[in-house]
Amino acid sequence: MPLNSDPSTVSRETLELKIKAAENRIYIDVGFWGGLVPENVFNASAPEDLLKAGVLGLKVNYSRSESGTRFNRIVQMP
Repeated sequence: MPLNSDPSTVSRETLELKIKAAENRIYIDVGFWGGLVPENVFNASAPEDLLKAGVLGLKVNYSRSESGTRFNRIVQMP
């Protein structure tokens, strides 16, 4: 999932890192998911940028994330 990896897929830059790491290693069709975290959810252009960059969708946690305390939970959507 997008928040359990290192780096987490929360920006176009980190998505591009994942795509580059996968080049010449994947021989089937795959897709990547983006993550919404407090640092990007309140900036409308950040999720839009992830979607334009090609993520399949966006994951958001309203409770403690699976990745522990790495990201605070989102208590209110914009």
